[in-house]
Amino acid sequence: MHPSGHLDARALSYVAVAVLSWSSAYALIAYALCAFTPGELAFGRLRLARSLFLVYLRVRRIALPPRVAWPPLLALGVVGLAVYHRCLNLAETRIASGTAAILIALITGATAAASALWLRERPPARTLGGLALALAGVVLVVWTSGRSMHFQPRALLVLVSVLAAAVYFTVQKSWTQRHGAEAVTAVTILGGALGAAPFGLDLPHALELLGGAVVISGVILANSRPRLRLERTSQPGLDC
Repeated sequence: MHPSGHLDARALSYVAVAVLSWSSAYALIAYALCAFTPGELAFGRLRLARSLFLVYLRVRRIALPPRVAWPPLLALGVVGLAVYHRCLNLAETRIASGTAAILIALITGATAAASALWLRERPPARTLGGLALALAGVVLVVWTSGRSMHFQPRALLVLVSVLAAAVYFTVQKSWTQRHGAEAVTAVTILGGALGAAPFGLDLPHALELLGGAVVISGVILANSRPRLRLERTSQPGLDC
């Protein structure tokens, strides 16, 4: 990022990758919940991310933060990653996709508000206008798509995810300035995986069942187009 606060080409490319990968995750979450419980899915994603990031750190030879910084960073990972994923997965077993899209879009606004309160940042009017326009665009797309927009109690879990993400993005900024983005991300991902671990203890068994289901579905695929549905995790509200 340029010292003036404007994004340079490199920063814009990072933002583009983050937005594209992040935005595609929600449809995949809904699909994966047909095979895994919300806790298993959260733990599996974070454990995989932790493993891949450790390889990245070893290849790049990036030093981790000092041990004194680990407790707060691990706690930040629990809040910003474990809580975020667990609550979002639970919500997506019940709420309509249109409702989830609108609520998740609040993350940018919540982060801007948290940064203003915590970091004393004052977003310019152009930024605030862009956030409002983005939210209006999400509402317009969902409204014209014909999808349900009624709220359910579990929609509040998405708001918990929004707050958790806002806290994560805001608090991690000062840590990344001191220790680097890669090092801070490595420790927070570890914290997220540890925080999600108690909810994913049956993940190995679920993966074993999934492997068998994939083999069976591969045989059936020649005559039909089945979608994976395991009875142990099928729930109302999931289009499996």
